[in-house]
Amino acid sequence: MRGALRLSSGRFSPGPGGSLIVAPHADDETLGCGGLIASQTGAGRPVDIVFITDSAASHPGHPVLAPAELARVRRAEATSAAAVLGVAAGRLHFLGLPDGTLDKLPPDSLRGLVARLAGLIGTLGPSRVFVPYRDGGSTEHTAAFDATVSALAQAGGGTLLEYPVWAWWNPFRLLPRLRKREGNFRFALGPLRRVKMKALACHRSQIEPVPPWGEPALSPSLTQACCGPEEFFFERHIPASRDGR
Repeated sequence: MRGALRLSSGRFSPGPGGSLIVAPHADDETLGCGGLIASQTGAGRPVDIVFITDSAASHPGHPVLAPAELARVRRAEATSAAAVLGVAAGRLHFLGLPDGTLDKLPPDSLRGLVARLAGLIGTLGPSRVFVPYRDGGSTEHTAAFDATVSALAQAGGGTLLEYPVWAWWNPFRLLPRLRKREGNFRFALGPLRRVKMKALACHRSQIEPVPPWGEPALSPSLTQACCGPEEFFFERHIPASRDGR
């Protein structure tokens, strides 16, 4: 599937201006576009990352690691990974919504999330916004995508780029993009691949077993797939909403 996607994609050249990376959970930013982030910061372009949830639901029922502690750990891991990618702590935005609830938010909470994202977009003025691929198979990634689209429209519209993460569990979920072709891009990492893998190593709670459990939260097959020689992005142009909401 990676080879077919490569053939159906053009080369991605971000161009000038800043980027806003929307990550439903700490580690999505690294898995999906860590190389791209490092390339942009290395070129002196501003990159901000917004983490929507507290990322505390990755180990449900763990006998030792309570959700509150896990939230603290994952925030620290995200900060460390971002530093490896060249993003300073002041450009990290933690919204702290409860992990595992994005697709079940009541209307008022959803409107609040969209307003916060729209406010960030309006304040930062990024040239492009990145968000997980809508059809990747994660309900929270889909909810994050929908909220980001609404926020970008509310903020006046702009360029949205989807990055696959969970789709690598089941690459057949990428078939719609193979059929579409238009708007598919690939970004060759080269030496940045090592930087991405170093950043991913900061997310220890996800890629290493947390005793007494013997398996990591993320399977090695998924992390390896996300750390291939290129990253893929699917471009959409989001128009401004007519009613400002």
